[in-house]
Amino acid sequence: MPDYTQLPQQARGLTLVGLMRDAADVKRYHTHRVLRQQTIGAHSFNMLLLLDQVAPRARKEVFQAIMHHDLPELMTGDVPAPIKRLHPELKVMMQEAEEDLTPLYRELHLTVGEEQLVKFCDTMELVLWCLEEWQMGNRYVKACIVNGLTWLWETPVTIGDSVVAQMELLQNVSRQAFHLDAINGDDLPFTIWSKINERE
Repeated sequence: MPDYTQLPQQARGLTLVGLMRDAADVKRYHTHRVLRQQTIGAHSFNMLLLLDQVAPRARKEVFQAIMHHDLPELMTGDVPAPIKRLHPELKVMMQEAEEDLTPLYRELHLTVGEEQLVKFCDTMELVLWCLEEWQMGNRYVKACIVNGLTWLWETPVTIGDSVVAQMELLQNVSRQAFHLDAINGDDLPFTIWSKINERE
């Protein structure tokens, strides 16, 4: 039986399934002006679809890592990435706090390459969701699109035969962003812009 004593009082007594369902309903983008709401449940499901597309033979633990990676946000909320970039010590503290939130947190012992693959799916899902917002007229999401694509291009994932699929998806999404005017040459480093347009 999992030990729920580490969780805050309001969470004790709930079943593990109930905790996870509550966690899946936590809202993302609460510091952004958005036209829709996205929950971490919807985000994680879309990440699973991406993983199945680019690395269908990934280990079960990678799929599980995606299912569980945001569940501790039931207690912490979705802390915006910019503040964690500005204050790296906060990122470390949040990671330590999440690791204490058993049973919402699970240690699945991924390889470095598998961790990068999860991060690829995490960031790509963000970019795709923000591109949908952009298509509906929300121009506030441009920074998220630019930052996400920059990270994806600068952090290539090197795990088995999924690399080709990941790079093709990244190329296609980047071109879509360009044709939608969500990015241009002034937004990205020249080396990245060249890669996006190398097969145009």
